[in-house]
Amino acid sequence: MNCFFGGRILKKFFFIIACFGTALCGETFIDLTAPGYGTVSGSPSHNSYPPSKAFDDDITPGSTTGRWLPLQSQLPNVYLRYQFPSGVTHRATSYRLMSGHYNPGKRSPKSFTLQGSNDDSNWTNLDVVSGQTGWIADEWRTFTIDSPGDYEFYQLIISEAADNDTYLSIREFELLAPLELN
Repeated sequence: MNCFFGGRILKKFFFIIACFGTALCGETFIDLTAPGYGTVSGSPSHNSYPPSKAFDDDITPGSTTGRWLPLQSQLPNVYLRYQFPSGVTHRATSYRLMSGHYNPGKRSPKSFTLQGSNDDSNWTNLDVVSGQTGWIADEWRTFTIDSPGDYEFYQLIISEAADNDTYLSIREFELLAPLELN
């Protein structure tokens, strides 16, 4: 499910405004990923733009440095995996992707699946998305996980690109959880 949002990012915290029918609600989320916190792996990509770039927090519009560029030739099995430190699990309730700045109409993901695991072998589908077209440069899209669970590993499997190109492009990928202030 898509979620329309607006807000500003303040050191990994942000405010989401979500529209569900006629109801309007606001909730504060935290990005569970952080550069250097977890272990990142992924499909073969451009040498200068490895999988770790999808978690580097470089979301400067038009920036040429902060992006992951996996090869479209690896479709339908392009993957991006994030592992929290050994034994640590987190419950993501939503996630968001930011498109790259160059040729997003061709390089952005069209169809993908978010999965969770606690052993890096047995994966549970958390969200299956298709038909994501019309991406513009540096665009955020947010997706809800309808049945979240506690997982050590999360992976995004991209099965289809928006159109043909040498690369896919993801500027940033974030796993989100509600911020709980006690």
